[in-house]
Amino acid sequence: MRALLLSFLLGLLAGCGGDDGDENPAATAFIGTWTTTTATQTVSECLIADQIGDKQNVALTWTVAKSPDASADVVLTSNSLADCTLKAKVADKKATLVSGNTCKVAFNDKYDHAYTFSGASTFELGPDGKTATFNLQATFDEREKSGSPTGYTCAFTENAPLTKS
Repeated sequence: MRALLLSFLLGLLAGCGGDDGDENPAATAFIGTWTTTTATQTVSECLIADQIGDKQNVALTWTVAKSPDASADVVLTSNSLADCTLKAKVADKKATLVSGNTCKVAFNDKYDHAYTFSGASTFELGPDGKTATFNLQATFDEREKSGSPTGYTCAFTENAPLTKS
């Protein structure tokens, strides 16, 4: 009887841990490295937009990985913002950034800079699963170290047709 009870308890314990069932199976198609040489980046709606200008044919690499926590299905990092990790939820063939993605950017000046990414930003797979389009929208904000705004708040967009490598 003890052996049967012990066997039953060990069977229950074997079912504990591991995959908790909360994982989104659609997220698997996004995981990997995505590249482009034809991204477009635009800065607008601010005092310095004319000085920065639009960038065409930008070479980018986006890496998509499984999210380490339940706040997102996947996390995205880019070679253009190396210290920035964006979180996204996946529904079918579209990953949408979750609200609250903010990344600080270091420049060699006396200001604090940050991108706040819009929840309207989407990473959408093509029909073949090996191509995608990333439409990224953000607000770029510059502040004094004290936190006072400098007046340099800009809209930032990036459109990147991507290929999975």
